[in-house]
Amino acid sequence: MILRLSQKFGVTAVVAVALSAVMAAPAMADSSSNVYGTWPNRLAHATFTSNGDSFTVWDDEADGRAAVVFWQAGAVTGECVNSKGDNTSKTCNYDFTEGVRVTWNLVAQGWANPGCCTAVVGPTQYDRA
Repeated sequence: MILRLSQKFGVTAVVAVALSAVMAAPAMADSSSNVYGTWPNRLAHATFTSNGDSFTVWDDEADGRAAVVFWQAGAVTGECVNSKGDNTSKTCNYDFTEGVRVTWNLVAQGWANPGCCTAVVGPTQYDRA
């Protein structure tokens, strides 16, 4: 009988410790990216917010380029395009599957003015929805 109780309490203690560790774990951090032309001129910047699954993309320079986030969430791909011009932002909201890996890149490219400019690509970012 004493052995059975100690086994039960031992399992309960392990479960309690495991639950407190999971509950105390920090949430996945959101990420951001910047694309620069000639330093320190920032062409564009973007953020991903996991609470709401949204990208906000800013165009920071009057250069004929659009600021674009290309993303992949699991097997689904898409883009959030801000072609409104200098000093503007655009937010794109999605509904990704919870916990899916979101991979994305910020690009400043000549969509707004075809033939204008070459693309400038920022580093690849990784998040969880």
